[in-house]
Amino acid sequence: MQCRIILFKWGNIMAFNKDKFDRAAFDVSFGEAIESIKGAEEITRREVRALSRSVLSALHITENVGYLNKFLEVLTPVNRKAMVIYFQAFTGFHYDSKGEVFTKKNKPAYDEACAKAEKFLDDPMNNFWSYAQREIKVEGKEFSMDAVTKGVEGFLKKAAKNNFSEVDVMRAILKGGISADTIIAIMDDLGFDVAVEDTPVQRAQRVQPLVIDVLAREVRNLH
Repeated sequence: MQCRIILFKWGNIMAFNKDKFDRAAFDVSFGEAIESIKGAEEITRREVRALSRSVLSALHITENVGYLNKFLEVLTPVNRKAMVIYFQAFTGFHYDSKGEVFTKKNKPAYDEACAKAEKFLDDPMNNFWSYAQREIKVEGKEFSMDAVTKGVEGFLKKAAKNNFSEVDVMRAILKGGISADTIIAIMDDLGFDVAVEDTPVQRAQRVQPLVIDVLAREVRNLH
């Protein structure tokens, strides 16, 4: 059986027979692609650095909020979130979080924001990147039981698409490290009487099938 290798070059996908794979050519195209990506990132940082200053000036001179929104459209999701915070600090314009656009002037806050922006721009070293490094903290989402529930719901949907049952999903979850005592506590919460005279292993072996069935039914009731 022939081994087929996928070679990526300039966005095109070509399938090659292993014997015809040109390692030297691939190394060249791979190196060129890496350098192109590096160059693109450097260009992006340079342009964002400059525009983050000039857009502030243009906004306060013209009060054209379109400059802000056009700029946001071309940013990555992470940089966009940070840029919104940056603009909120220095523009004095309302931001519509649902529409994800800046809208009209916030008159009570505008003068202060304008003065703040002017002072900020007085230092030629100040820009979006320097501000983000000093002022914007990236925090992960807090852990919550709601996230666990949504995760299980996602597992169930994917399992169904791949012909796995809810029992299969619950069995896999229990194999992730849930102890026998935890299983018994769950059964107790669900109103089932479970004897505790057995050893932990015996309890787990006897109770786990019941828990799988009961939890599967409980999850179905969520829908």
